[in-house]
Amino acid sequence: MPDSKQLQRIVNRSHVLQTLRVSSGISRIEISRQLGLDRSTITNLVNPLLEMSIVKVLSEGSSPSKGGRRPVLLGINENFGSILGIDLQNSSFSAVLTNLNGEILKEWRGDMKFMGLVETILRIYSLLENDINEMPVPLIGIGVGIPAIVDTEQGFVRKATSLHIRELDFNREAEGKFPVPVIIDNDANCCAWGQLERNKERRLDNFLNIIWKLHRLEGEEAPEEIEIGMGIVLGGEVYYGSGSAAGELPEDLLSRDAANIYRQSGTGWEIDEKALGIYLDKLFNFLIPIFNVFDPGEIFFGGHFTRFRSHVEKHMSGTSFKVNFPRTDELDTAYGAASMFVEKLFQTPVLKGDREGAEIREYDLFSRFEQER
Repeated sequence: MPDSKQLQRIVNRSHVLQTLRVSSGISRIEISRQLGLDRSTITNLVNPLLEMSIVKVLSEGSSPSKGGRRPVLLGINENFGSILGIDLQNSSFSAVLTNLNGEILKEWRGDMKFMGLVETILRIYSLLENDINEMPVPLIGIGVGIPAIVDTEQGFVRKATSLHIRELDFNREAEGKFPVPVIIDNDANCCAWGQLERNKERRLDNFLNIIWKLHRLEGEEAPEEIEIGMGIVLGGEVYYGSGSAAGELPEDLLSRDAANIYRQSGTGWEIDEKALGIYLDKLFNFLIPIFNVFDPGEIFFGGHFTRFRSHVEKHMSGTSFKVNFPRTDELDTAYGAASMFVEKLFQTPVLKGDREGAEIREYDLFSRFEQER
């Protein structure tokens, strides 16, 4: 546990990094003004970040009206490191490699039979390792989204029905097995992190991100399952709830009706449009009252909702909510997992518990990372 002076420095540094992230170029003076900190404090925080190369000089600004030196504009060095984001399902995965500015450098999709959480992530990483190493931006972390109730702070999977996991201490099992830190989260929450990243200049406040995944769209085999989940953002932060289960929807939500949307044809299994319409009618009759309870500023529909966008727009047309679809389409969970890691990297630590026995909520990932480098 750091002393109060060390903690204050960590918090101030995080505020500086977050300010740089959402700015296209900002001077030390402007950072000082926005954060209400002395210029000398900002200089003492920024100089080590420049030496680390995680912050870079972008350009010189316009000269002040009264003359004098032009301010130096700073920003995050997007190529300081890359993040591997993985969307892990029972029999497949998708992955993206992003820089610190959320730009996708490379993407992958593939089949991968699930053989334990740590083992499967290791196999995916090994499969992609050569491609990652060929990139000019070094890998500094891995974010993973899974269909599960996850205590991300502790790295603990409470329940993942489709992956047959209960009460798994991921951090303990993964310790020492990966070359970089790995953070896991619920896949719907990852999508919400992705929207925060994509819209960081808009500084989204309150919104919902709901995903719907058909794990086998069409083909020779019958569909395995349908997944639906919701990420909740309140006050610009993903809300996890007291038991990390906020946004968790019933596992058997309309499961019988969902199975009926497929029919067998001469070429295999395909979606029956009429049955799909009936299913979505019932699904939105369930969801819209939930939306009304939260009254969000926006609702993002991800996963395979994007494929059936016209259906979503029809059902939401009678509401007052602003409806959006992710720009990363079916890669939104993988992109969000990478975004989640970046957010945790720059996250402002806060204290929880009683003052006397308070401890830092969430690990201070940046300090850990700084020490390791």
